[in-house]
Amino acid sequence: MDIIKRSFFGWPVSAAEYANPTLGLVIHYDGPGQNLSKKTHTECVKYWKSVRKFHVGTHGWSDIGYSYGVCPHGSLFEGRGALKQQAAQQGANSTWYSCSLMLGDGEKPTDAQIASVNNLIDYLHEKYGNSKNVKGHKDFNSTDCPGTIIYQLIKDGIFSSVSSNPIVNTKELQIALNKAGRTPKLKVDGIHGPKTILAVKWFQRKNNLSPDGIVGPKTYALLFK
Repeated sequence: MDIIKRSFFGWPVSAAEYANPTLGLVIHYDGPGQNLSKKTHTECVKYWKSVRKFHVGTHGWSDIGYSYGVCPHGSLFEGRGALKQQAAQQGANSTWYSCSLMLGDGEKPTDAQIASVNNLIDYLHEKYGNSKNVKGHKDFNSTDCPGTIIYQLIKDGIFSSVSSNPIVNTKELQIALNKAGRTPKLKVDGIHGPKTILAVKWFQRKNNLSPDGIVGPKTYALLFK
């Protein structure tokens, strides 16, 4: 998974205190919204820089508040990064990682954006042992964040692990689901977006498995038999 590192933005290593979050990932959004999905990727870079400037200059924080950010084009931006305490959700800054979707209220995440979040979930789990649990900012604090649309997607399980079985890659998964009879057939593009997750849930319901959208051992055994 490609992460656009802090050095790309001209930032030094984060001065935030060490932390080792293990409980999962918290999703955030940008309240007013910048309509970045309708702009070039250059504007996403500018936006991420402006968020850090605001957090440091206005809030007086040592750094940008989030662990990571994902833009509508699917790029994953490093914020404070791994093994750092954040300032994103009060009461859970050292126990959960955070990810800001660069969207405002009323904006729906793109498939590429959802895929990047799901890849981040697996990356943090496999490299740092973080749980695959996903929550919204409002689960911790009194806030509208991450907005109605994104929060519902969290509840629907759209933001979830690509697989609990690491030998499965998304293209192989899409091919297997198509062979299993999924209609309409999935585009084999390697993007682990909502269509692929819904197809996994379809297969699980078809085979009397719990429809969590994750390719665990039971789903894997039936899908790749």
